[in-house]
Amino acid sequence: MTRSLPFAAALVLFAASTASAQIVYMMPQAATGTSMSTGLNPLQFINGGYAGFYPWGRYGFGTTPYESFARGDAAIIRSLGEYEYLNSEANKNNQEAYKQFLENDRQRVEVYFAKKQLWDSWRATQRRPRPSQEQVARWADDLRPERLSDAQLDPTSGKILWPARLLAPEFTVARDRLNALYASRMHGNVQPRFASDVKEAVNDLRVQVLNQIDAIPPMEYVAIDKFLDSLHYESFFLPDKEVALR
Repeated sequence: MTRSLPFAAALVLFAASTASAQIVYMMPQAATGTSMSTGLNPLQFINGGYAGFYPWGRYGFGTTPYESFARGDAAIIRSLGEYEYLNSEANKNNQEAYKQFLENDRQRVEVYFAKKQLWDSWRATQRRPRPSQEQVARWADDLRPERLSDAQLDPTSGKILWPARLLAPEFTVARDRLNALYASRMHGNVQPRFASDVKEAVNDLRVQVLNQIDAIPPMEYVAIDKFLDSLHYESFFLPDKEVALR
């Protein structure tokens, strides 16, 4: 009988503490008596502990409601710490990726200029040496028309001895103009526009010849074209053929 009194008192105290815990620590979401995620009463004592009430899931059991809530808070703090840690690792990976990008870009530039140098070196081996001044002068002399010979231009009268094809009537106007220009030159009447007037008359005559090119044999056309070039080139010299006008 005396032993049963302490046992009964312990049962009363345990029931009172349990009722007190349910009144003080019950959360609004648990008004229905169960957790949304676990289906358990948040303060229900299961398998030696209290099931913690969390909308996002069940994280284990605590021996008291306080411990269960504290474990949830600790899990949140630990998750935040893990988030910061993983975020810092991601930043490190981003920096490493950017560093590799810069390295790849540097190598791309190096390869580009290396290829350009190879190309320039190859072109240098294929490039002909630059001509000397003597060569340029010789080529210019080769391209320069010849002056009219005495058989083409009378040195005493200034009369032009025309090729047979240019004696045709359709060339009379241009031919008479050139005859007059060179005759005046022989009498010392050299006008400032003499060379340009000769060039203009020669060009008019050349156009008329081109209009009849189908009727002129190729070799004869080449001889006429060469004669007109010499006729124009002769305008740069005085009658004595020694002093150039420019």
